[in-house]
Amino acid sequence: WGVYPVKAEVAGNTDEVIEKQNELTYKMTYLSKNSLIIQAITTFGYFGIAAYLMKGQTIGKKLQRIRVVSNDDKEMNQHLFILRSVILTNLIPQIASIIAIFTLKQNNWITVETIIGYISLTMSLALIMVLIFRTDERSLHDLICKTKVIEVPKKTKEAK
Repeated sequence: WGVYPVKAEVAGNTDEVIEKQNELTYKMTYLSKNSLIIQAITTFGYFGIAAYLMKGQTIGKKLQRIRVVSNDDKEMNQHLFILRSVILTNLIPQIASIIAIFTLKQNNWITVETIIGYISLTMSLALIMVLIFRTDERSLHDLICKTKVIEVPKKTKEAK
């Protein structure tokens, strides 16, 4: 397959080692490009489509007895679920990475992928920082989409 380990050279040329590492990173990413597409589709499907079809709950939210609703406690429309899942899962940088690996040569790809990585990291940190510093435990995706997570009351025997 042409993928081989990089041997760290103590007394070698650092630029050559970095270039070899970049080459291997590109090759490994290129070989796994189909799995990147499957990962993006699966992530979006789970957090966007499945959550919409399950009325604001993923399997994890269902187990925790919580769900996503709009700020006025109404069910969300499909467009809000799509937007929320795109923000929550960093889907835009994932799609940009997929496009980059299909369209760019190695040297350009390394630069673009590094920028995409920084953008993705910044978006993730923004989501986390907003969540940490807000008392209502809403993160950036909740603020943008005007959503919140609520507890689902436990069903009683009479309600069944």
